[in-house]
Amino acid sequence: MGILPQQGKPQGVKKFVLKSFTRKEEKIIKRVVEETVEAVEFSLREGLERAMQDYNK
Repeated sequence: MGILPQQGKPQGVKKFVLKSFTRKEEKIIKRVVEETVEAVEFSLREGLERAMQDYNK
């Protein structure tokens, strides 16, 4: 996940970075957070090496 405008470079970088997420971005963030929680829980149960094998893509 990163910060990148749809096109070109934003005029006001600070304003761009701090603006609210769009609905599409919110859905993506929700999915990423859920997957991250799952990966952390898996690593606590199965170990870090196994988690890295399963979750690093």
